[in-house]
Amino acid sequence: YLRLTHSLIGLIQSSYWLPIRLTRYRAHPPHTYIHIHISIRQENFYLPQCINIYQNVKIYDYLIEYPFARIEATTINKNSFIEYTIIDNDKNDKIFSIDKQKGFIQLLTTIQNNRRLKSDYLLIINALDNQYKLSVNCYLKIHLIRRQQLIPKFIYSSIYNIDLPEIQYHSGRLRQRLFQIIALLDTHVYDKKLEIRYRIVDSNQHFIINRQTGYIAAKQPLNPYTIYEFHVQAFTVAHQDDILSDGNENDDDENSYQGKSRIVSPRKILPIKIRILPMISLNKSLLSTIDSTINIDILKTTEVGSTILHLGLNNRYNNTQWFIMIGHIRHTRYFHVDFQTGHLILIRPIEELINQTNIIELRINVTNDWINMNTIKVIVRIVNNRIPSIEFAQKDYYSSISKNIPIGAEIARLTIENSSDDCIYSIDSVERIKSYDLFRINSYTGSITVSNSLVNSPSHTHLLKIIYRCEHNYHIAHTNLHINILDEKNSLNQTNKSFRFSQENYLIIFETSLIKNRRKYLMDFELISNNDHQIRIKPDAKILQ
Repeated sequence: YLRLTHSLIGLIQSSYWLPIRLTRYRAHPPHTYIHIHISIRQENFYLPQCINIYQNVKIYDYLIEYPFARIEATTINKNSFIEYTIIDNDKNDKIFSIDKQKGFIQLLTTIQNNRRLKSDYLLIINALDNQYKLSVNCYLKIHLIRRQQLIPKFIYSSIYNIDLPEIQYHSGRLRQRLFQIIALLDTHVYDKKLEIRYRIVDSNQHFIINRQTGYIAAKQPLNPYTIYEFHVQAFTVAHQDDILSDGNENDDDENSYQGKSRIVSPRKILPIKIRILPMISLNKSLLSTIDSTINIDILKTTEVGSTILHLGLNNRYNNTQWFIMIGHIRHTRYFHVDFQTGHLILIRPIEELINQTNIIELRINVTNDWINMNTIKVIVRIVNNRIPSIEFAQKDYYSSISKNIPIGAEIARLTIENSSDDCIYSIDSVERIKSYDLFRINSYTGSITVSNSLVNSPSHTHLLKIIYRCEHNYHIAHTNLHINILDEKNSLNQTNKSFRFSQENYLIIFETSLIKNRRKYLMDFELISNNDHQIRIKPDAKILQ
């Protein structure tokens, strides 16, 4: 047995090598040696800290050659460097690698031949202080999109049949929008860097297509009683620059966007068959009356491909009508109006616009003879109905407790309102290693209690990182608990560090339109230090009455 004979406090060295001689009588040779290395850790030692304890990213399997995320941790020990490793990487299909020195994470090439991959992963990355062998865990949730999920799907059947009126040289309709071809991705696959591009495959002298929007226009006059057939190709591209400029509305140049994007999906083809009608056969009767302004609400969570309005319902006489959307591409790229039926369809996730605007104005021309036009203004209001994600109400909580507080006493209760049955609370990491022994948390209630006496604690402040981890969706919510230990014998010290509310009186006006069970922001309470007015903190407040 090795026993400690003196206190370790005040020792100059932080590590020791102990050579121990073992003697065995009547053995040749009679002696052998073993060496024991002992590292002395201060109980108040600082642990490394994750800059972002939890990150959530969406990646695509075509990004093999590029890092898609970075884990960073800091340490107060200036002479240390952090080493990063993925814990239990074998459980993650061996498709991720990490730069041990810089923390960059990327996909391995083995992903290309692996067909059994999951769509969601939770990586636990250990950040190790190599000098003192102290570590902390950082978390990265990954939603993986495979290349086959990027194949666009046309919203029409296997062949698109359409009737168009004849177009003459002087009609003014050459190189103007006629109709739109649309292909879609699944809602959860979309990203602002992903776009669907279109091109006409056949050598075609009569039609051109806008590669960004899928709008088709005529380059040459279209003769009556003629049938035109060609094929439109759709594919997904990923880009870095903002290529959503109107430019040439009907750009048929193959190299227009070369160098700004890369193709990331196989190509899908849709046959188009157009029958040209003579103008004399068109119905010259007056258009059915349609409201010039229509107001509709659309939910933020509306699925791509959903029909949000049917403009053809007012066609009481069942006349042939055509619907053409006009306006700027930045808004029309989210909506498509069916050329023949008048169905208004969402073609990109509307939540991409939620931080830019909540009102969109669309203008749609309706005609039955291509001479007289009705213009409908559709005002779309975006309604944010997304359920708030599971998270703590505050990023930081504060608690001041007495040094003589009894063991088992509750010092804080950090709870989440919209909690789930399979989620648990835990103290994930601490600032000082000694804090692990002093506090514990109830996994199901979030109650934090004292687990050891604080009387001999060398530190007056503790920082605990609390996480709320859900197994069913790999979600993690996190917050910080700052604990200040007060010495009741030193009243002067307490006075100098005491805080007061920034205001003595508050006025709260309640709205009568509060939605049931929906959290509503009212106010923030703030404490100001009596000793230094620059020090302000948000307290762990409770309603007493």
